[in-house]
Amino acid sequence: MGDMANTSPWFVYLALFVICLMAAHLLLGMGKWATKVKSSGAKSGNAGSSKSSLFKLLFLLVAASLLVFFALHFYYYAPLKGEMLTARLNFAPASENGSGYQVQYTPIEGGQPGSAKKFKLKGSHFAVEAEVLQWPGFLKKIGFPVMFRVTSMQGYTVDHDEKRSAGEAALAGGGQNSVWQVVQKANQILQLAKTKRLKSDLFLPAHGEASEVYVTSAGIRIGKRPQSARPNTPNAGHEDAPGKVRYPRKPEDVRH
Repeated sequence: MGDMANTSPWFVYLALFVICLMAAHLLLGMGKWATKVKSSGAKSGNAGSSKSSLFKLLFLLVAASLLVFFALHFYYYAPLKGEMLTARLNFAPASENGSGYQVQYTPIEGGQPGSAKKFKLKGSHFAVEAEVLQWPGFLKKIGFPVMFRVTSMQGYTVDHDEKRSAGEAALAGGGQNSVWQVVQKANQILQLAKTKRLKSDLFLPAHGEASEVYVTSAGIRIGKRPQSARPNTPNAGHEDAPGKVRYPRKPEDVRH
C-alpha cells in the first residue's frame, strides 16, 4: 500500500471522499441508535425525529469539514519525492545603485515551469524558506504523500559576517484566505498534519543564469542539479564512454 503515494493524486482524492463518507455513515448510524434508545419509551416520535435530524446535520457538517481540511492541504501543498527541483530564480539589478534585485520566481510543477512571479527584493544575499508536511501513519498507509510548499524568500545585507534582514517576499498562496486560516488553526489543535519549516543557506544571485531551488524533507539546496548527479572524483567529469581507452595511458600500456 505504501507504493500508492507514487500513483495519481486522484487516488488520494478518492480515498479522502470515501473516508469522509464512511465517517459520516458511521456517525449517523451511532446517532440513530442513540435516538432510538432514548425515544423507545416515548409516547410520540416527534422528539426522536427532531433529534435524529439534528444528529444528521451535525455529522454531515463534521464530514464536510474534514473534506475541506484535506482538500485545502492538497491544494496549497504538492507531493514531495526525494530531492525535487521546485523553482528557478532569475535576478536582475533593480536599479543602477545596486540597492536590490528584480527577482523572477518560476515554480516547477510536475517537471514543467509554472506561472512566473516577479517582485523586488532588497539585499545582497538571499535565502528561501519552505514547509514540509507529513501525515500520520494510518494516512501514509493509504497513500497520503509527504508534501511541501515554498513559502517565502528573504533578502539580507552582510557586513563583516553580520547579516541583517533587508526584505521578504511571500511566495505561498492562501495568506489572505480566511477559510485556510481557520483550517491551519484547526490543525494546530487536531495535529492531523505535521509541518516542518526549512530554510536554505544564504546564497548570492547568479548573474546570467538561473538559480535552482531543490527541496527534500530534510532541507533546501540552491544549485544547478541534484547532489547525486555531481561527480565524486576529480576525473569523474572526464570519463570516456565504455569500451574506449583513456588517454594518457600508462607507460606499460604503450607499445613501441
